Order: sequence, then C-alpha cells, then structure tokens
Amino acid sequence: MMGWNDSRADLGGEMPPATRERRGRYGGRVLPRLFLLMMGFLPAMGCGSPGKKERGDSPLRLFVSVLPLQEVVERIGGTRVTVGVVVAPGRSPETYDPTPRQMADLAGSRLLFTVGVPFERIWLPRIARIAPDLEVVALHEGEPLAAKGEDPHLWTSPLFMRRAARKILEALVAVDPAGREIYEKGHDAFVRELDALHASIERRFASLKSRRFLVFHPAWSAFAQTYGLEQVAVEAAGKEPGPKGLATIIEDARKAGIRAIVVQPQSYPVYARTVAEAIGARLLPLDPLAPNYLANMAYVAEKLAEAMEGKG
Repeated sequence: MMGWNDSRADLGGEMPPATRERRGRYGGRVLPRLFLLMMGFLPAMGCGSPGKKERGDSPLRLFVSVLPLQEVVERIGGTRVTVGVVVAPGRSPETYDPTPRQMADLAGSRLLFTVGVPFERIWLPRIARIAPDLEVVALHEGEPLAAKGEDPHLWTSPLFMRRAARKILEALVAVDPAGREIYEKGHDAFVRELDALHASIERRFASLKSRRFLVFHPAWSAFAQTYGLEQVAVEAAGKEPGPKGLATIIEDARKAGIRAIVVQPQSYPVYARTVAEAIGARLLPLDPLAPNYLANMAYVAEKLAEAMEGKG
C-alpha cells in the first residue's frame, strides 16, 4: 500500500555489515529537522477523529511498533484492517526515528500497538501531541516477562504473543464491534498455530544437555526464559567489553562448552567471528525483528537447537 512501510521485505538474504552503526541513543541530532519537515504534513491531516468503524467504511488503519507484531494483528483483523509498522525493516527499535510520513499516517490511524521498545519512550509523547485520537495499546503492560529484565524483545516468547493476541482482539472489538465475529475467528485460528509452535519448540529443547548460548546483544531473554535456556550476554548495559572482559568471556564460554553464538543480522561487532572461532562455536545470525512471526520463530528454534547440539 503506497505511503505505508513496506514491512514485508525479505530480511533473510544479504548479510549485514559487520560493524555496528554508532549513533546517539535516540538520534537526537535529527529531531529539530524532523519536526520542521513534519509540520508540512499537519494541515493535510484534518481535524476529524478516526472514530469507530462503521459498515461500509474502509479498513481500520492500525500501526504496530515492530515488525513481528504485524502478522498477529493482520491474522486477527483480516480484511477489516490495514497494518503499518513504525520501525522500518532492517532498523533498530533502540535508535529509530519515525519519518514525517509515518507521523502523518499515525495521525490518521485508530490504534497503535506497542511493546516497550526504547524508541517508544521518547516518541509516544510526541505522537500523542499530533495524533490525540490515536489509541495506544501497550501489549507489555502487566507482562510477567517484562519484570525480569531490561530486554524489551518480549515477542520472542510465544507465550507473550498468546497474551498479546488476546489484548489485540479486545482492542479491535472495542473500536469495531461489528467485526467481533471475524476478529474472534482470526484470533482463535492464530492462537491454535501459536500453541502448536510452542509445543514443538518445547519438544525440540527438552532433551538438550547444553542449555547455554552466547549473545552479543541480549535480545532473546524472553525466549530463553520460556524454554529453560540461559542467554549469556557479551554486552552489558549496551556496552561492549574491553580486552580483559572479552578474554574472560571467551575462557568462561570454553569451560561451559557453549557451542552457539547468536548475533542480529542488522549489526554485530567485527570480533564476533573471532570469538566464535576461539571457542569453537557456531555463529548464528538470528533476527528477532523478522516478519512472518510463526515461521521465523520455528526457524530460530531449529537453528539454535542444532548449534547447541554441535551440529552444522
């Protein structure tokens, strides 16, 4: 759909550059320019409220903050919704700045589903000022996995996504009661597939003797907690270790027999391959921000299990 994020781009092909882009946490240097540009969109937004959907209306315009949420909202909403994604494919939810066009599209949308990723903390108040009728549905609020650490990638747990699906259903029914039957059918069908995925992953990891894996950026905490695994992070509070710290990590990983090192395809440090070679581990580019949530999580589980078993 023209004007919306092309959020179905294939993220699994070309390997990303090995060096991590260094920016200010929220890209603060571009904010004044962004708001000057954005002002050009405001007159076209209109003053009307999106309101509740009525029979004969065009599909509800919705947004999700990150790409993995798109599939669940589309599956539940069906043809009654159109779903845009704030964080563009291949970009980081820690440093992303919405474009002026996205801000204009958000102002004309009914719901925004969020998950507590860092860019939301600075941008949600600004979005609220230009889109007062946009309802924000915080899928992470009250989430037990969120209380166990600072890793916001809660969607890597199918159990979180099951609870999120229920909140999405309730939000859609609230703004579009006429679509209740469609939404409930979509929700139930998606949850059946999600439950089957969860059971399959549980079986896959049940017999593993080694249950630890190394990550450079801790993005798999919820996944690890759900399946009784241990994620060992190289970075601490977003900072890379110095030479001594890295040497300690390598030695500890050798002793623990860690065979899998997970990196994010969007960016990972140049020394990741060196660490993998030093401990005899497999380097796995696994993407927590990939589209097609169900297929991606099945792929992640299989590749991680294979690496932890010493295969491949």
